[in-house]
Parts: sequence; C-alpha cells; structure tokens
Amino acid sequence: MTNRLRLLAAVLLLSAGSLSTQAQTKLPPRRGGVTPRPRLAIKPGQETPKDGVRMKEGKIMVTELGHTSPLTADRTLISGTKITTTGLITTPEGATTQLQEGDEMSLSGRVTTKSGLAEQDSLRKLLEYDTKLKSMTKQQRARLKDKQKADEAKAKRLAKRDKARG
Repeated sequence: MTNRLRLLAAVLLLSAGSLSTQAQTKLPPRRGGVTPRPRLAIKPGQETPKDGVRMKEGKIMVTELGHTSPLTADRTLISGTKITTTGLITTPEGATTQLQEGDEMSLSGRVTTKSGLAEQDSLRKLLEYDTKLKSMTKQQRARLKDKQKADEAKAKRLAKRDKARG
C-alpha cells in the first residue's frame, strides 16, 4: 500500500512539474505582409472631410473614413439609395434627384444642397453672435443700446432735414 502511495505521489509530482515548465513560444514576425495605408495628414485647425458623396468640379467624389476618391461605378448605400457616376440619386421609394455642383449626400442617403449648406453656415454664425451678446457684461450692453439709440436719433434728424429741404 505504501509503495502504491509513493508511486502515485511520484507520478503526480512529475506530471505537475512538466505542466508548470511549459513555456509559450513566440511566433516569428510575418514576412511579405500587407503594408498599412498611409494616414491622411491633417494640419491643426483643419477639419476632416465628412463621410459621404459630393459633386466637386463635375465629378462625384466619395469620402469614407477620411479617404476621398472619385466614384468609378454605380453604388448602392446601406439605406438602399443608389447613386450613379453621373450623380443621379435614386431612393428606395423610387424618387430621383440629380446632384449639382457643391451638393452633398451622407452615406445614409440624406441630400444637402449647396444653398442648404450656406443657410446652415449662416445660422451657425448667427448663434455664435447671439452667444457673444449673452456673454457681454451689463455695462457693455448698456453702451451698445446707447449707441443704437444715438444712431436712430441721427437717422431721424437726417430724414427730417432732407424732408425740410425737399
């Protein structure tokens, strides 16, 4: 019985020792692999182009993940919207739209015209101006109001003078 226990203990010690001494092998580096794409260098303060499709200089340009390239074949977006190389957009419902110079379409299929972009920019600037007014102190607001009143009074005097002369 003691021999069996000794034999069992010896087997257990040998098997435990061999399990603990196993080392992980390091794989050799890959050869002939694909080189990574060069990243787009963006200067500080410069915005990255938004992903989507736009017409620029008469060509349909597609921007995905910051990379812009011309559209070479007709394409169907995830939403089911189809766009041709000529800029003809067909929605899943069957409505068609032609992209004009400066128009943009997101990869979800939402079209924004050049005039719409200008309007959005104007609204953004208006909001920036409004926040500047809110951040003015009371004294600065009072000066601005006084100046506006003075300008209105001057305009009335000039109008009255012109009326009297005419």
